[in-house]
Amino acid sequence: MATRPDINTYCKLKEYSKELGLDDATVFLSIEDLIDSHRHLRNAHIITNKRLNQVMEDYRNKGYEDGYVKAIDREFISIERLKRMSVLEFADFIKDY
Repeated sequence: MATRPDINTYCKLKEYSKELGLDDATVFLSIEDLIDSHRHLRNAHIITNKRLNQVMEDYRNKGYEDGYVKAIDREFISIERLKRMSVLEFADFIKDY
């Protein structure tokens, strides 16, 4: 059996019930209803967060892969290649782009 809340908690629950459209004087949220609702929202948040994290990781991976492919396709110059270039070779390389 549910215990009765103190008057302050009762008034807050009744006011919150009105905010939710439960204006009927006989129907309002109990502490148990509020706790169950919070549990449901918390679990939904956890699921949403997991999905969002997975989507973000997928986009990061795709961005990395796309960047890598574009770098290879467009013949971006590597640090090693730059180190081996003379100033004239570097100038010719820049001129072409």
